[in-house]
Amino acid sequence: WRKIGQSWWPLKLVQERDLAQWLEAQAGVTQAVDVAADLPRLKSLQQLRLDLQALRMRLEGFPGWNGADTDLAALREHAALGQQLRTVLGRLSPDVREREQLREGLRLLVVEDNAQLQSGMPLAQQIADCQQRQTDFARCLAAMARLANAAPASLLEMGIDGLQALPQRLQQVSGQLRSWCAWQRLCHEAAALGLQPLLDALAEGRVAAGRSKVALEVNHARGWLAQQVDATPELRHFVPAEHERKILRFREADDRVRDIPTEYIRTRLRDGLVRPDDASLHGDFAVLRRELEKKTRHKPVRQLLAEAPNAIASLTPCLLMSPLSIAQYLPENHPPFDLVIFDEASQISVWDAIGAIARGRQVVMVGDPKQLPPTSFFSAAQAEEEGSEDDEDLESILDELLGANLPTLSLSWHYRSRHESLITFSNHRYYKGGLITFPSPATSDRAVNLQYVGGLYERGSSQTNRSEADAVVAEIARRLQDIEPGRLSIGVVTFNQKQQNLILDLLDAARRADPLLDRHFDESLVEPVFVKNLESVQGDERDLILFSTTFGPDRQGQVSMNFGPLNRAGGERRLNVAITRARQELQVFTSLRPEQIDLSRTRAEGVRDFRHFLEFAERGAVALDAAVFGSVGSFDSPFEESVAGELARRGWVIHPQVGVSRFRIDLGVVDPDMPG
Repeated sequence: WRKIGQSWWPLKLVQERDLAQWLEAQAGVTQAVDVAADLPRLKSLQQLRLDLQALRMRLEGFPGWNGADTDLAALREHAALGQQLRTVLGRLSPDVREREQLREGLRLLVVEDNAQLQSGMPLAQQIADCQQRQTDFARCLAAMARLANAAPASLLEMGIDGLQALPQRLQQVSGQLRSWCAWQRLCHEAAALGLQPLLDALAEGRVAAGRSKVALEVNHARGWLAQQVDATPELRHFVPAEHERKILRFREADDRVRDIPTEYIRTRLRDGLVRPDDASLHGDFAVLRRELEKKTRHKPVRQLLAEAPNAIASLTPCLLMSPLSIAQYLPENHPPFDLVIFDEASQISVWDAIGAIARGRQVVMVGDPKQLPPTSFFSAAQAEEEGSEDDEDLESILDELLGANLPTLSLSWHYRSRHESLITFSNHRYYKGGLITFPSPATSDRAVNLQYVGGLYERGSSQTNRSEADAVVAEIARRLQDIEPGRLSIGVVTFNQKQQNLILDLLDAARRADPLLDRHFDESLVEPVFVKNLESVQGDERDLILFSTTFGPDRQGQVSMNFGPLNRAGGERRLNVAITRARQELQVFTSLRPEQIDLSRTRAEGVRDFRHFLEFAERGAVALDAAVFGSVGSFDSPFEESVAGELARRGWVIHPQVGVSRFRIDLGVVDPDMPG
């Protein structure tokens, strides 16, 4: 066909039959030729020949070029390689002229001087070395990526300069490599345990390093909770709105049940009464009716009770009276009551109670032997001197009846405290863990907390601590700011009456400065703010109790081991009362550190408990287990005694048998810098 194509154009127009015969002769074809079908093909071949002739001058000497006999597959490989070289050259330099120079140099090397690329030539050897180094670089980069737990492409983003500087940077932080390796080991272990999401959050900064434990616990708890809810039909189908409706209905029913007995008792009492317009009104009721009609000159209460005892008993079957009122208003021949109940019996002296006991057929004494007994510590006739030994606690009627071995019933339910910590110290120290408290939803219960003021105790006639008083007043103003009266009830307890008066004076000044604060002291409130001392606070309770311990170092930095009422017999009872008045929170304001109370200088049980309470308020329940109550015995052997004597002669303070119960240390040596 090439031969035919070359001689095609010189032919003259001939008959189709003659042309067909000539083609057959030229091609050596014996069968008939379809000229009409072959002519287009011949024409395209002729055009292809012309195109190849046009390219011959440009491709002369190009590797792989052989005119019409060129290997197309090899030529395509060369073209692809050329395109890759063009692309690489474009990346080597942003400058257009420099890229052109590089392209021209590469063309000369590949096309005109390609003999330099043959094996054994210096340039070929350099290229081979470059390829080997590239292979080594890729292997090292992959190894570094595995060590860094990263992708090789991310390391390449550092650039050649960054990779070159990396070993130097690693050498500079070589001291941290051990920690880094430990971290990587932990990462692998954590990932094996399914904690990869937490590791990712730490790496991305979504979780701070110091919050990883909290994040793990919270998410674990959340997952566990969801699992438990799904696995428990009662929780899975729980509807809060329906539950709240049930609670509301229960409360309404409970209120009705409570009101029904009240109405029933009232009805029974009214049925036995004489009507005011009854013509048969006489006797006691006539006397009482006459007194009610009077405008002036009423009979004294004692006389009225003597003349109309039955009428008054019918109208008011329950009388609320103090022992002094009973002696003052009830005549000696008054009919006996069915039942006499004493409340706070621990504070009633024997001689005050005898007259009231004689008035009843049955007696019930309600009181706590661990709370305040009768006392004259703050009586007006006595000076409030700390060291006075003339003030003795008096025996209460409760103690007398307990000593007489009368039947007792212990009330173990503790209703007041809404947080376990509010009763923990007293329950542990005074009630031997016998009080039953209601469970609280608080998981981190620090309702008892200590605020160290660092004030000075003014000894002598003042006996106050101004810094503590200021702190208490500031806390009251802060708590009551911008809340409605009755939302939060507050009480203040002080160690002595003079500190009480000081706080009252400061509160008066604060109320004058802020009229809104004055609303919370209105006596019409159910629970207005009060400020009381140890001797007068029993029976009171508030949501928040602020406790000013008052005592502390004096101006010379000395701490006296005389803490007023705590040093006397029964001082621990006063402390028990002071720290159990709060329903929601007890905040202790003190100028004393627990270690400043040296138990070796006093045997008072109240002082010892005071120190341990401060430790509890500062550190929480862990302080109860660590409490050491001083010496609990004498020397076990002459050897111990001789060692203690020799140490004492050298100036050390020695306590034998220090510990609790049978867990004791033979000799305890007091640290002079921290004597507690």
